Formats: sequence, structure tokens, C-alpha cells
Amino acid sequence: MNVQITYESVDFEETIDGAISKSNQYLRIILPEKYNKLRPNREVQFDIVCSEPMSYITYVLVARGVVVDSKL
Repeated sequence: MNVQITYESVDFEETIDGAISKSNQYLRIILPEKYNKLRPNREVQFDIVCSEPMSYITYVLVARGVVVDSKL
């Protein structure tokens, strides 16, 4: 996955490589194409696909070292 962000005229790009699972269990987070231009203070939704059933998911969203959103 390649992430490209521009914030206050500063560009940032990061490539995130896929993981290899010895147990063959996976969690995949997909950013739908309609959200491919992320902007500050805008809602974004992700699709989550996993190889085992899940009843809930927790997350922490960090920006510049500050927790900006979480669900624990």
C-alpha cells in the first residue's frame, strides 16, 4: 500500500509492505477508492476483511505523535 499525504503544503509518502503469516490468518484494511484523497477534518471509512470472525475491532489513530481518534 502506498500512502501519500499533503498537510499544510508538506508532502509525505510512505509504502507499507504486506505481512507474511505463518498461521495463514490475516486482517486486511482496505481504503475504498472514493477516499483515496484524504483530507484533514474529513470522514474516512475503511473496509476490513479477516480470515477469522471478529466481534469488534479497536484502533488508535495517531497524527504527528498525537492520538486524534480511538475506539478501545
